[in-house]
Amino acid sequence: MAYLTLEKLRKAYGKHVVIPEIDLELEAGEFVCLVGPSGSGKSTLLRMIAGLESISGGRVTVAGADITGTDPSDRDMAMVFQSYALYPHMTVRDNMSFALRMRNEDKALIQERVAEAVEMLDLHGLEDRKPSALSGGQRQRVAMGRCIVRKPKLFLFDEPLSNLDAKLRTATRHQIRRLHDQLGATSIFVTHDQVEAMTMADRIALLDHGEVMQIGTPQELYLNPKNRFTAGFLGSPEMNFFSGTAEMAENGLHVRASDSLFLPASDARLKRLSDRLVPGQTVEVGVRPEHFVIADAPGPDTLSLPVEGQEWLGHEAFVFGRIGKQEVGVRVASGAAADDTLPRTGSAVPLTVLEDTWHVFDPETGETLSL
Repeated sequence: MAYLTLEKLRKAYGKHVVIPEIDLELEAGEFVCLVGPSGSGKSTLLRMIAGLESISGGRVTVAGADITGTDPSDRDMAMVFQSYALYPHMTVRDNMSFALRMRNEDKALIQERVAEAVEMLDLHGLEDRKPSALSGGQRQRVAMGRCIVRKPKLFLFDEPLSNLDAKLRTATRHQIRRLHDQLGATSIFVTHDQVEAMTMADRIALLDHGEVMQIGTPQELYLNPKNRFTAGFLGSPEMNFFSGTAEMAENGLHVRASDSLFLPASDARLKRLSDRLVPGQTVEVGVRPEHFVIADAPGPDTLSLPVEGQEWLGHEAFVFGRIGKQEVGVRVASGAAADDTLPRTGSAVPLTVLEDTWHVFDPETGETLSL
């Protein structure tokens, strides 16, 4: 049995439906990220699980018990917010122990739990400071410590890293994942940042307008997107999309993108394509920047990209240009490539694609045709 189950969960404000219906299951010990663009319903869904937002339909069960109508205080869940929500007049120790003191827990137990959390979160020497004397990262760790001491059934994170700088975000996300594993916790983490989702989650639930577009491991969503939305959301730079056409060749049905780019495929993939496409059918083709290869010379099966800009990041480099109105990004080097070896602005690079790395989508429904 799943540890947390959402059955046909629905949320509407009057006639405005925010979440049509969601079915979702989490196993005990999982770390699941709810990810999606602004307005996708991910924070609303988290607040419904926590009991902070009313439910318009469906039900929530934890360990087999229906908690749909249960008060938030009785759900045994701990939530870390984007704003740290610390009491400014209380010390670190008092902030972390507040919930336990309100429950009149034994003083020895409170002291033990706080000491454990301080050790886990590397907050030694800060126990008597107030939030105003802490950095943003330290405040976020205190907020996490306040949850840890309660030892709840579920940890809920609502974009907790949004207020941190880039370097601190990286360190804190590693720390959250380590804590999750240490505690054997079950966690739901809301973020709009795909890097956070890809690096932290056991599974990702990608939402758009309150609907789950795809759920699976980060690798599944990145390598085998079920629809154009998933393919376009994950990846930085994002996947490139072209208009394409199915055509017959000597060894079977092939796909050509943007009128000139031939998409190489294995026999197994050609057979799958033949079952789903017909010659002359218009499709949408997706190619990730890292799956392009610069050809030795232009040819009838290559795509010529006029270079309009470049990004050198040290460990990898990209060039960007336009094919018609479509902006195209291509990874041209990995490792410590020198900036002066990259294609220059104003030049044109001939491109081919690695075999079987490209994707085909129905231009009307957005569903994949190439799995």
